[in-house]
Amino acid sequence: MFIWKRRITCLLLAVFIISIAACQGQQSAVTERWLPPYLRLQLREGKVQVQWPGSSEWTTMEGKASIAVEDEIGMIADAVEGVQFLLGDGSTLELAPQAAMQLQNLRTFPRLHVVLQEGALLFVAQETTYEFVVPACLVTILRVPARLSIEVNDEGTHLIVKEGVAACATDTETIALTSGQEMHMASSDAEPEITEYTDAGATATVLAVTPSPEPTTTPTPPPTSTPTPTPTVFIPTLTQTSSPPTEPPPPPPAKPRPTNPPPPPPTEPPPPPPTEPPPVRPTPTPSG
Repeated sequence: MFIWKRRITCLLLAVFIISIAACQGQQSAVTERWLPPYLRLQLREGKVQVQWPGSSEWTTMEGKASIAVEDEIGMIADAVEGVQFLLGDGSTLELAPQAAMQLQNLRTFPRLHVVLQEGALLFVAQETTYEFVVPACLVTILRVPARLSIEVNDEGTHLIVKEGVAACATDTETIALTSGQEMHMASSDAEPEITEYTDAGATATVLAVTPSPEPTTTPTPPPTSTPTPTPTVFIPTLTQTSSPPTEPPPPPPAKPRPTNPPPPPPTEPPPPPPTEPPPVRPTPTPSG
């Protein structure tokens, strides 16, 4: 009886140990399959051709398929409608038709490495754990939320920062682009051209809405605007033709010069004084 109890006890311990080992194995398997949110993509719209690691074939994915970037995956968007992905952290990645890229898990850095080979993409980032490799530079996100538009074609690289802040690091310098700026670069050796971004879609919307209120507001401006230019043109004319600025002022009256009193009229010389006859000297008489 004692032997049977001992055997039962050993059997129960063996079952317990096996159960613990199985649970630990399942937990380790779950841990190995876990990926951070920025490496998990879910297809939202469109179709995409996917080349899995170690395979030379391309597989078409559509619907609500999920993709885990454990190594390196090649993708080519549908030629008609493109493709859009939702990432695990709420960010979105949209590829234009026929755009080609590679997604890489660098493992050494906590970020998703996106290599845009050809075409255009639109990326809305909720985190900074993404970087984009283009022929001209390495694009990183510095401030979120961010909205970036990147295009690679025969003319070079075109980067637009529609929201947030991004940096473009070349071999010689790092260029920071803020919201509303765009950059054109023919190659990594060319000088980048940075300009202010103008949203053509927003401009077209404004132009389309503006003509409708014009008929109602057109009668009002003429009465208010017509008198305004008239004084502005008339006032300079009066100022230019006014006599004070153009004619010299009259000379001041000349002061009278002091004049000497006229000389007295000439007077006749006084008559000469009467002359007396010269005295008569006595004549000496000869002495006897």
